[in-house]
Amino acid sequence: MEIHIEKVGLIRLNPNPKNKQLTLNLDWSVDYKNTDQKVLNYDCILKNYGSFDIKLKVEGTIIWRNAKNFKKNYFLKF
Repeated sequence: MEIHIEKVGLIRLNPNPKNKQLTLNLDWSVDYKNTDQKVLNYDCILKNYGSFDIKLKVEGTIIWRNAKNFKKNYFLKF
């Protein structure tokens, strides 16, 4: 299996806080596309809540080297 990151995006919802202690409280989700193929596209969203609101979006692909071992239902559980 190969995992590729193709694009990373940063979305800042507020200006940078000054002279503050920052705490990271992350929430994340992953969406898969083209789940019937041996190449999956994914979007992973990371969100921080609290004093420093930030959102990251990571887009990429997962490539299965041995397609006969690919189990679609395994990924649909997530």
